[in-house]
Amino acid sequence: MEREITDEERVQELLQRLCSSLVYQTIYRECQNKLSSLPIAVSSIGEISNDSPTYRHRLRVAVDFLEKRNSKSKEIGSSQAEQSTFLEEFQKYIADKLASCTDEELLEDRATSGNVSFLEEGCSIVVEGTVLRRSLGHAAILVHSSSSNAVTEVAKEIVVQVPNDIPGFGIKLKIGDVLSVRFSSATNREEHISLKRYHVQ
Repeated sequence: MEREITDEERVQELLQRLCSSLVYQTIYRECQNKLSSLPIAVSSIGEISNDSPTYRHRLRVAVDFLEKRNSKSKEIGSSQAEQSTFLEEFQKYIADKLASCTDEELLEDRATSGNVSFLEEGCSIVVEGTVLRRSLGHAAILVHSSSSNAVTEVAKEIVVQVPNDIPGFGIKLKIGDVLSVRFSSATNREEHISLKRYHVQ
């Protein structure tokens, strides 16, 4: 039985069709950087993990973008300007999709991520995390600090239920915003969410 091609392999295959061998390595490296980069609020962590839900989502979006590009036979030229334009379009397409996920997508990740597994019985903790993806009613955040040592996994990605309009701020939640979330093990749910830092693009 033939092995199913991975999204990562599909990205490589589509890029090889779109550009000459002279520029392929440069374009592929730049695309990889954009797929694994983190918002400035958590840039000190380095890169997003290859097994994180957001990275896998980015890969699927990248495949979609490249397949559409291939269907139009829009090859990537060898000039610096043409390569820069392609990379800007690539990055914008992914960013737009990350900011418009469906609630179903994020709820599926919430169900499979062990969202509150870091809570000890009887404790209530506050975590801070940066928004990596969002839908109308949920956000995937990368936790980078906690009020308790109950968080046993560094840079854990979790999904929280949060309105698109942050109460009291009158602004839309964006990728790169930093949220403070209080969890309680009594309910295994978020008790309070507030905006710690607004990301200015």
